[in-house]
Amino acid sequence: MPRQYDPDEMAKVFARWDAIDRLWLDDPENVDPRDRTELFPVLKDADADRQLWDRRRRNARERRVLFHSRLMPHAALLTALPLRKNMVAFGSLEDLESFFMQFKGTVARARSTPVGRPIQAKMFKDSNALRVLQHGLKRSGKSMPSWVQPCFKGLGMGDQAAPDLAQGSHESVLRSGGCLKQLETLSSKAVFPVAPANYVEGVVIDDRLGIQWVPRESIADMKSGAPARDQQAFSGSAEAYVKANLSVN
Repeated sequence: MPRQYDPDEMAKVFARWDAIDRLWLDDPENVDPRDRTELFPVLKDADADRQLWDRRRRNARERRVLFHSRLMPHAALLTALPLRKNMVAFGSLEDLESFFMQFKGTVARARSTPVGRPIQAKMFKDSNALRVLQHGLKRSGKSMPSWVQPCFKGLGMGDQAAPDLAQGSHESVLRSGGCLKQLETLSSKAVFPVAPANYVEGVVIDDRLGIQWVPRESIADMKSGAPARDQQAFSGSAEAYVKANLSVN
């Protein structure tokens, strides 16, 4: 959140977070002011901005653990695609809609991402987040503070753990749909996969690429014959996304 910002615009942002259960309000005493995060928008398209968090203060105090994101494929792997002169390749692409915003964070994670400075509690009088805070304070026998700290209870772009968590989650969803099989998965830490069905695929955060290659003379038969492996894989992912409440752009 820049030093100069429109309070009315921030109220709209907080209301949007509240509607999707991503706004967490807390007693300022429970939040370390050193973790204060600034939010800034970046143009996404004509109808929406992409929200980014300047979380460098907290990131600097956290230990960064990388696993899934270290294995993400890179473009150089496509140079190993075994395309002989009589072969033709088909590509399929998917992009998950607002993927990072789908993650619901824990209270501890929310407290590590306070947005701006504390705000008067009365500014959130109609919010679900304030009712949750009031209920929690009542159960613990504490009084309601006049000022509250707004926090983001999700996975923000700028959180150094976000790419790894998002990558691993996307991979798990796809594997539940019969995708990303070991002999078909592109990885930066492995050689080009065996691909017994002449099909490979890879995931980079919220994007997915699948490539099927076939003899040129068999293209006409693909329309009438059994679905190729790429069709099977993307059909399986569609069902897995529905079960995980994810949408594709």
